[in-house]
Amino acid sequence: MTPPESTDYGNPYNADAPLAQWSKYPMQNPTVYDSEEACENDIKAQSATVLKLNASLAKMFELARCVSTDDPALPQARFN
Repeated sequence: MTPPESTDYGNPYNADAPLAQWSKYPMQNPTVYDSEEACENDIKAQSATVLKLNASLAKMFELARCVSTDDPALPQARFN
C-alpha cells in the first residue's frame, strides 16, 4: 500500500497517516503476494524503476508498506 499525499511542505507523502487512508497498489487491481518477502522485493523493484522517472513518486514507493489483506486496520471494502 502507498501513503496518502501530505499537506506538509517538503514532505509529499504522509507515512504517519492511519492505514485506512493509504491506497492499495495498483489502484484498480491490487497485487496479492504469497509472502511478505515477495511484496518487499516488488516494492524495492518498483522504487528503483520509478526513481529513474520521477523522484517524488519514488519517495512514495520508499514509504510503501506490505499489509495483510485481513489486517484489522483496513476497512474491509479496500480489497473487495
